[in-house]
Amino acid sequence: MVARRLLLLILMVQYFVVGDRFDCNKEPYFCLCSDSIVNCTNRDFTRTDIFAQLQTTYRTLNTLIVTGNNFRVLNNYLFGSKVENPSLDHLDLSNNSIALIEPEAFHGISKLETLLLNDNRIVADGRHIQERSFLGNLNNLRILQLNNLFVPSSTSDNRVRWLRSQLNNTAMEFIEYLHLESNNLQFLPADFFCIFPNLQFLYLARNSLTHFLPNYQCIKNLRELDLSANAIVRLGSPFTRLIDSLVRLEMLLLASNPWQCTCDLSHFISWLKRNDKLIVKKNITCATAFPEKFVGHSLQDISEKQLDCSPDGNEHVYGVYIVCGLTVVGLFLLLMCILSANKFFVFKRVYNGSTYRMNDYQPLQKEPSVEPVMV
Repeated sequence: MVARRLLLLILMVQYFVVGDRFDCNKEPYFCLCSDSIVNCTNRDFTRTDIFAQLQTTYRTLNTLIVTGNNFRVLNNYLFGSKVENPSLDHLDLSNNSIALIEPEAFHGISKLETLLLNDNRIVADGRHIQERSFLGNLNNLRILQLNNLFVPSSTSDNRVRWLRSQLNNTAMEFIEYLHLESNNLQFLPADFFCIFPNLQFLYLARNSLTHFLPNYQCIKNLRELDLSANAIVRLGSPFTRLIDSLVRLEMLLLASNPWQCTCDLSHFISWLKRNDKLIVKKNITCATAFPEKFVGHSLQDISEKQLDCSPDGNEHVYGVYIVCGLTVVGLFLLLMCILSANKFFVFKRVYNGSTYRMNDYQPLQKEPSVEPVMV
């Protein structure tokens, strides 16, 4: 009787502490499972306790894919408060409608090397930017994917602030691959990448960047850089000098930007042609051009001498000429007004001066005539 009660107590403790065991072949799970890989895609999970159950059931798990669900919040100690999983090295939590990740959510999985958080709905509105990073425990991360991470209402500035607050920690020391595609980022500070001393592959495609000029020391180990499908209309000598200084760079992608092919782009086109092996030149075409006949043409097929300055640029020059001309005319008219207002005093002074000079002269007196005297 005592043994039976003790067994019942143990089962109750296991139920409340661990919860139901994770069984891939039963409701509500129905995942694809093996000893090393679990894939739960599009299962509509809303409760995050499945992670603790997975940890208990699959102790040698090294790849966990849980995507297409609706978790909203990843609470602290997602895998359990006393868990230390030395084998899990790949975690994919993409497309789960995650809005908030608490600082200790990934406690116990410090051996993780790859983390995917693509296509979630992180709220970055200034009020939800937490000081502590949820990445602080992940000291072995090599690959970090944060594509299309934010809720659409988050501004570019707040997205950058959120990224800096969460990425600014020592756990980023070993990051080699960083994906920040499709985040509508308009500007990145020059020191943004300084927290990734070993960064080699940087993917910034499908953002809204108009230029890219980070601190050279922060990206000197880059081997691949993707700036495709941004808002870049021209790149000048500061950019080309930066790229030339990256001696390890093997690939640069610049496709699908709205290039403005005018005389301002001549230097870049010349540089582009000299870097055949570095740059993937597919879809680097003119969105606008002057002359217009080059719209849609590949930059590498255009002679830089064929490009004229844009109509907008000419209008700017003409505008300067007009302003300068109007300024000269205005000064001339002002001078004429001053002279006109003072001409009375000028003429009076001239007249009086003449009169004074005339008054200084006395009429000559005739010498008395001498009549001859007869002697």
